[in-house]
This record gives sequence, structure tokens and C-alpha cells, in this order.
Amino acid sequence: MNITFEEKENLLGEVKLELEPQDYLPSIQKKLKEVSKYAQMPGFRPGKVPTSLLQKMYGKSILFEEINKIINAEVSEYLKSNKIDLLFNYEIDNEKSSLEEIKHFNFNQPAPLSFYLNIVRKPKLNINLSALLADANLTAYKVVPSESEVEEYITDLSYEYGTRENPETVELNDHVYGYLTSSENESSKNHMKIELRKTLMRVAEKFLGKKVEDTLELDLETIKEMQDNDAIYLVDEDFLTQENAPKTYTYTIKGISRAIPKTLDSDFYSMFSQEKATDKETFYNYIKERLTKQYTLLANEKLYNQILKKLVQKVDIPLPVELIREKIAKISETKFNTLTSEKQEEMLKQQTDVIKATILTEDILNTNNVTISEDDIKRQSVIEIKYRFAYMTQTPIVEFLNLDDIDLDADENAQLLEIAGKVFEDEKEYRKLHESVEKHYLKKIMFEQVPLTFKEVSINEFKKAEK
Repeated sequence: MNITFEEKENLLGEVKLELEPQDYLPSIQKKLKEVSKYAQMPGFRPGKVPTSLLQKMYGKSILFEEINKIINAEVSEYLKSNKIDLLFNYEIDNEKSSLEEIKHFNFNQPAPLSFYLNIVRKPKLNINLSALLADANLTAYKVVPSESEVEEYITDLSYEYGTRENPETVELNDHVYGYLTSSENESSKNHMKIELRKTLMRVAEKFLGKKVEDTLELDLETIKEMQDNDAIYLVDEDFLTQENAPKTYTYTIKGISRAIPKTLDSDFYSMFSQEKATDKETFYNYIKERLTKQYTLLANEKLYNQILKKLVQKVDIPLPVELIREKIAKISETKFNTLTSEKQEEMLKQQTDVIKATILTEDILNTNNVTISEDDIKRQSVIEIKYRFAYMTQTPIVEFLNLDDIDLDADENAQLLEIAGKVFEDEKEYRKLHESVEKHYLKKIMFEQVPLTFKEVSINEFKKAEK
């Protein structure tokens, strides 16, 4: 047996595996003996079918199966011992390999076999984050909710969990449901919900006294302004950014909903804080703490994505673009070959950026000697289970957690771990947990090593910066 490796450009390479008959015949004979123990054939007692007959009937399929096992075992061991990491699974070069020889194999005259495997190597980068992003001008936001933002959030809670009714005419605090149409395209309906309590007063006043099926005019800039104030929800907001979008729209009211807010009293405070607050002051502080933690996570996620985007732009990785194009085209869901050339290039760019990001993050973790432990996975599974329970039970205020918040020795978490163990047995679910833990450590490394400008902002200021 002989195995060699030839390095090529753009991370490509070729592994050549040469097998002599003595390298593969013993495993085939062993397999045939195993088959003979349970083989049944007319004219022979069970387990007594001649090996020569079994070889004639099943020899080539067993040969193919055993050769595949040898290739996988030997190539994997060779790559591991030579520290060659792969970006994609290797592929056998059908034209150069001895596949025809296997099809017409003669067990009486076994011959040497050769296999050529095309590989794509994973580059070793050893990234210096501090030097690479020294001029990136990245801002780390510390979000501190203002007093009015905390009060607004509490008011929103009182409305969201109050009682509801469907009045005939619109008042200032109502929700209005309907759709937008334009004279340019009356058949196209853009569904939009408006929370009048949060929208511009000049707009809200237009709706006063209106009924279902009534209409009114809204201009494009006003709709965008309402969107900036989180006063509307659009099913499809793409039309707002389209070139030559109509300047005015007709809004048709299809429904009116009115919330009667809950009374802000000790019962309200206790229910929404899980009995951690029973008066206005402690509840205010409780909400402020939760909002601070929520927006800290959002700000960190935004910063992480910005850093990763900068890295993808700055680090030159010579990927085999045409090979990636071929792989995308083979995935039926992409319908790649039916797309315009512009859309194909856009999809190719997106996919290569994803691959680059994967290479970069793995390199950062390796360079910083990060090892994901089973305890890390357990902590993340507790977080995921808590979020799922909060979603299922429609918990009004979610605990915003990260890995450092979870104490595995706590009785509550021990019970959750029992549930998590069953939920996350699935390989795909486990992989998601692993990726979440990796991101946790990546954020820590990035925020420590990348030069950042720190800025304290309110929630509204952060939302504007995010847009």
C-alpha cells in the first residue's frame, strides 16, 4: 500500500492511494467467510454454501464495499497524521481511479488498484485580531434604557396583557389592521398593522372616527417614519425600498382592535416579575435590569456580526470558487441553473462568504486554544430549555441568559438537564448547541482582542444606530 499527497493551488489537493492485492484480498476473504455462516441456497445446508460460489455471486459487491472501507480508513488516517484538515468531504476522481477494474475484477488474477481523491484543504491562518482590525472603527454600544423607555415598556405590557374588544370606530389608542394599495398597482395589497398609540399624532388623528372598510391616504415617507418608530408591522416591507416605489398609498381598514390596559398595581407587578417585585419602584428597577440585559445581548450580537463581516472582507482566502459553484448547482433546492447570471453570482458570493466566516471562526477558536466541554453543552441546553418553556407558556418577561449565568449545581437546573438530555439527543440539535457555545467564546475573544470604541446609548439611539 502506498499513499501520497500532491498540493495544488487555491487550497486544492490530490491524494493517491495505491493498493496491492495483499492489501485488500484478506478483508474480502474474511467478509466472505462471515457471509457463508448465514448464507442459504437451494442444494446446500445453511452455513455450508461454498465460498467460491459466494465469491462468484457477491464478490464484486463485497470488493466494492471493502475497498470503500479501506479508502475511508487509510485516507482519514493519512490526513490526520499529516495534519491536513478538509474544508469539504473528499471526492473520488472517477475518471482516474480504478473503478472500471473493479467492475471487471477477476478474483483469479487480482491486480493492483489505484484511487485518486480530490480534496479541498482548510487553510491555517493564525489571525491576529488586534492588528488586522486596528483601523476598522468598530463601536461597542452599552445600552442604558432611559426612564421614559422603561415607563413605555411597562405601559406596553399593561396594554399587551389587558382585555380586548373590537369597536366600530377608531380611537387614539387602538390597533388598526388593513392593507396598502397604490394607483400604479391596485391588485397588489401590502398588509400593515398600525399601533396608533405609538404613531405620529398627525397620522393617528386621520384615523379618528374611521370604520372598517373606510380608506385614507398615506405617503411613502410617513410610512417609513412610522416604521422607524416601531408603530407599524408590515407583512412584506420590501416595497418600501424598491426603486420607483409609489409616493402615495391608499390604506383600507379591515379591522379595529382596542386594548383595555391592566391596572398597574401590586398584583400586576408580582405576576410579571415572578413575585420579585410588588411595588412600582422595585418593578421599575426589575424591568430596567431586564431591558439592559436584553439589549446587551442584542448589542453584542450586532458587534459580533460587524467584526465577522470586517474579517471576511479583510482576510484573503483563495477559495476554489468554481468548485463551490458546482456544489451549489448540485443542490436541487437552490435551483441555481434557473437563476439569472446576476442572481447566480449573488448566491455564489453569499456562499463563499459563509465558508470564509466558518474558516475564520474555527481558526480564531484554534488559535486561542478553545475547547468546548460537555459542561458548556449542558449549560447551553439549560438556556435553550428555559427559552422554549418561556415561549410555550407565553412568559411575559424572558430571562436573557448566557453561558456564564448558568450554575449546573442549582436544583432547578438539575431538573432541566434531565429534560434537555432527552430533547437534545438528536445530532442536529446537539450541533446547534455546539455552535451556540462556539459563538459565546468567539464573542469573548473578539471583544477582548479587537480595538473598540465604547459608547453609551439609550434603546432608541441603539435602534437608530442598528438601522
